[in-house]
Amino acid sequence: MYINISHFIAVLIFLSGLLNIASSLFLKLPVRIELVEDLFPLGIIHLSRTLVIIFGIFLVFLARGLWQRKERSWWLSVILIALSIVLHLIKRLDYEESIMLLFILTILVFFKNLFTVKSSKFGLLESIKTSGIILILLFVYSFFGFYILQGQFSNPVTISNISNDYFYSIFGVGTDILVPRTRHAVWFEDSISTSGIISIGLIFAALFVPLIDKKKPSDEQKNLAREMMLQDATNSVSYFGLMADKSYFFNKNKTSFLAYKVAGGVAVVLGDPIGEPKDKLLTLREFIDWIETRGLIYAFYNITATASVSLKKLGLKLLKVGEEAIVYTSDFSIDKPEMKDVRYGVNRIKKLEMKLVWYQLDQIPWSVLQDVDRLYRSWLQAKKAPALSFSLGFYPFPLEPKAYLLVVYSSENQIQTAFSFYSYKKQNGMVLDLMIRGSGTPNGVVEGALANTILHFRDLGLQEVSLGMAPLANVGPKEKLIDKAISYLFNNFNQFYGYKYLFNFKEKFNPSWKHKYLAYKNVADLPKITFSLVRAHFTEKDTRKFLLDT
Repeated sequence: MYINISHFIAVLIFLSGLLNIASSLFLKLPVRIELVEDLFPLGIIHLSRTLVIIFGIFLVFLARGLWQRKERSWWLSVILIALSIVLHLIKRLDYEESIMLLFILTILVFFKNLFTVKSSKFGLLESIKTSGIILILLFVYSFFGFYILQGQFSNPVTISNISNDYFYSIFGVGTDILVPRTRHAVWFEDSISTSGIISIGLIFAALFVPLIDKKKPSDEQKNLAREMMLQDATNSVSYFGLMADKSYFFNKNKTSFLAYKVAGGVAVVLGDPIGEPKDKLLTLREFIDWIETRGLIYAFYNITATASVSLKKLGLKLLKVGEEAIVYTSDFSIDKPEMKDVRYGVNRIKKLEMKLVWYQLDQIPWSVLQDVDRLYRSWLQAKKAPALSFSLGFYPFPLEPKAYLLVVYSSENQIQTAFSFYSYKKQNGMVLDLMIRGSGTPNGVVEGALANTILHFRDLGLQEVSLGMAPLANVGPKEKLIDKAISYLFNNFNQFYGYKYLFNFKEKFNPSWKHKYLAYKNVADLPKITFSLVRAHFTEKDTRKFLLDT
């Protein structure tokens, strides 16, 4: 209900702005004008009329902020409407407008508690600073311009006249003394006004910048997040929440947290909440309340079916974004008929006398790290694709004793391929992350190496291995229109992203497929959320390249 009321108030403020503008443009009864001129100097009357127009324009802009329940927009609207009430009386005794605005002001004050969304102080101060510099430079521009063009104006060009004309052009205050007499002079004076409008617009636009906490997590927060992740993470992407690009939101009791990144104006949470199971729903609710007070759109990416139930309770919508391939080690066998390709890979490794070596990530020899780094860079270059991050591609490797690197060597002791794995489900599960293949790696070696890894993890007592998510894959019936649209993207965009290859590769291991979801609030936000997911996974430079390529 509060959203409807805040929208109604936003419309009232928009109409108040139009009222201010229209009231100043149309003349009133001569009797009122004469009475006002007896009470106030003519300069004050003209100034009040100009300010009413300026305030009207500002109120029109502020309506958007009120629609978004911005607290700063509420304060500015209250101030501008209160001033407008007085100015309407000064300019021409327009008591009708004053009464209407007083009524709107009363409504605005009564519903103050609805406008709680914060705006960024940093963005405001930076924009004011930038705009101040622009105004100073603009005055310098005006000073030299008037002197260069002197003789093309109706009055002598002096510092006093330049200052007068500058304030008149920018703020509508004072008198237009230097009236242009040539086309060149007209253009020059218009350029001052246009630049001034843009500068003021910069200041005003900053009023609606969402409040984004740009502080990096403290060492204490990082340690607490890692401890919770190792104890409770049930989503295979949980470990990627420890990447340097993440921020953390802890609940009030610090028993549960979410890892998120702000990209493209959207707070994207990666995976499920982590921590005490009984506190996860509360953590989600606290995060949503907190992020809404900052005016940000939010989404939960790569969540499991379990977390999707909680988010649905909180009123969010769900979109299936892919299928995760889970191999249960107790059921895994390369002797099954459907494992023909994998079995070929295992036999190929034996035939080529290749060597497989597993390292804990905190115990990799320096020489091996250097060899893997060279392989990684040549692999990226061969793919002609930028490195990914956010939900995959953890590189350089963290010094994590609970994570592993598999290196496959040829019979000549040359690195052929490398794989990284990270733990989840209290170290009972491992998720495949980077799969770095050298250009000369024989066919079947990757499949054989992964099969050996699954058997190796089974010997270590692990229950499952995740081969990661196949994006846009949709196993099962496609009933909804959006499911059919995703199926279309999966089948037709393979040349850009290799979705089919990923799905078919994982399918070789006969996995169990688990749905992965995106949770969001409004359908209208989906385009922006989609763009933010691209921004989250790439650097800004790589994002532009990615969008141009696709």
